[in-house]
Formats: sequence, C-alpha cells, structure tokens
Amino acid sequence: MDDTDRLLVTYLERGLPFVSKPFEVLGGQIGIDGAETILRILRLKDAKVFRQLTALFDGKKLGYQSALVAMRVPESRMDHVAGIVNRHPGVVRNYSCRFDFNLWFLLALPGQDSLNEHVGWLQELTGIEQAVIQPVVQVFKSEGGDNFLYSLALGRGRTQLAKGLSALEIEVIRILGQDLPLVDMPYLQMARTLGITEHDFYKMIQSLTSRGYLRRFGIFPDYWSLEQSGNYDHVIFRVPEERLDSVGQKMALIPEIFFCFRSQSCAEFPYSLHAMAAHRREGDSIMEKIQDQTGSWPGTVLVVEKNYKTMRVQFFPKELEEWQSRKGEIGFLRNFKG
Repeated sequence: MDDTDRLLVTYLERGLPFVSKPFEVLGGQIGIDGAETILRILRLKDAKVFRQLTALFDGKKLGYQSALVAMRVPESRMDHVAGIVNRHPGVVRNYSCRFDFNLWFLLALPGQDSLNEHVGWLQELTGIEQAVIQPVVQVFKSEGGDNFLYSLALGRGRTQLAKGLSALEIEVIRILGQDLPLVDMPYLQMARTLGITEHDFYKMIQSLTSRGYLRRFGIFPDYWSLEQSGNYDHVIFRVPEERLDSVGQKMALIPEIFFCFRSQSCAEFPYSLHAMAAHRREGDSIMEKIQDQTGSWPGTVLVVEKNYKTMRVQFFPKELEEWQSRKGEIGFLRNFKG
C-alpha cells in the first residue's frame, strides 16, 4: 500500500457518496480519476485489506434479532449436523470448538420470527436434543462492520418488522447488502436490476438513510480474516450478576478485544460474559491479560477447531421463506444453499 491507497481506505471507511459517479467524486478528493480509483479498490480487495464495499444497516431499527446458539453434538456426527445448520439462511457463523457444547452458530432473523422456533426446527432436523440459545443482552464493545460480530448487537426477542417498509424498499435493502459493482455508475446498475430509474433509487436511499435504517455505504475493519484464520480467541466467563457491568466495561478497555458482550445465561450454560480478541503470535492468548485487569473469574477459551460458515448478515433474504416452507423435504434440504 502506498500513501494514496491509505488515503483511499480512509475515505472508504467514512463512506462512499450517493452520487451518479461515486468513484469519480471519491478519486477527485485524493487526486486520482475514477478509473484509477476502481483499479486501486480491486487491488486492495485482492490483497484482503477489506472484503466488501457494501451498505451498513441498523439491524435494530430494521426489527432484526440475533442470538448465539450452542449445541452438544457427538463428534462422529459433527460434519453432518453442521452441514444441516449451514443450510439455514439466517445462520451467519458456524464453527466447532473444544468444549462441552461443541457446535456454535449465530442466528439472525427478522423480528416477526421466533428464535426459539427456528432453533427447535434445527434440532428436529439434526436430531440434537441439547441446544442453548444465548440472546445478547448488552454490548460493551463492538468494532467492525456488518459481519457476524456486528450482527450480535442486533435486537433481542421477538419484535415487529420495521414500520413503513414497502416491498420495494425491502428489495432495495437486499440489493444494497450485496457487494457494490465496481463500475463507473454502480447505483444505475443496481436500479436497473430492480426495474426502476436511478432517480427513484436515490430517493429510496435517501428515505432509508433519513429514517436511520441505512447508516452508510463503505468498507469496514476486516475482522473476517481473523474469523477465517482462527487468529482470535472467543473467551467466556462466569461473572456474578452484580459485577457484570463493571467487569464488562473494564474488559472493553483492553485494546486487543474487538467485541465484548453480555448474553442471557441459564442453568445449562452459566457463562454470560463473552470477549473476542485478536492474537497475532502463535500461542498468544488474551486470558491472562483479561484476568490481570478484571479479576480471576471462572472462564475458558473456546478453541475453534473447524469453521463451517462465515458470512455477512443478509437482511430479509428470500431464501428464508423458502427454507421455512420446505425444510421438511429431505432432498430440498440436501441441495439447498442457504
């Protein structure tokens, strides 16, 4: 990366302008033309500086909800069970780890759906009896973009669909959630896909932005590479209810931690404080540093053994309706790509 690349990344993190030729405008701000801007973005993506140029939505305002789910799966059935879980369109993260509950996945759903019902369907399909649903109660620290970590900060519990969203606006949200076409006039291409004019597409974007549904369009810190490589720790702690706030706030001050949240605990799973932290050297662990700064609470590191799925949250995916209506068809489930 040269100085121009670094400046380009900075501007992309701030957000891409909603104008007819955004790359030309962006390039003009850093002294290059639109064509070179696109070429540099392509090169930066190839170098995995960031993964996607896309929209960041406010999941809470869209009425979305999410929860971590942990299953206790026999090792001999792990790949088979994980494969069935993967096919659910709302599952955005799925991995096995060395722990009593050894298959973990993140489920994100529209607010009118029931997390308990969907997990129950997955238990029925997989034959797994023990599953713990852990809705996120409080987020102490959240860095990163609209990836699986960001989705943890969505609302919890059954809610209603965001008020006033038309069918066309939902289609716009779906297409904005995709990677932006790296062409001279990307929004025109998206508008044509929906069969509307570029002017009407901008009006939709402005409306979604003014109502707080759409935050910005750009790139976000790439924790995806950490998730894929396993160069991070997911640490869980059992902390008394009256100490959760203070311990969580202290944990959030540790620079290596990029996500820290409190989940709903239960008798089967008494851990309610989670931290995810990057580690750059082999054998480097965050556990000792956390204990030094917050106290020695009972906890463990969930060592990821196999990553089965990592993807961004897709809001209002059409595939979800199809999965719900046809989940019982064995052939459909085998071939369905969620």
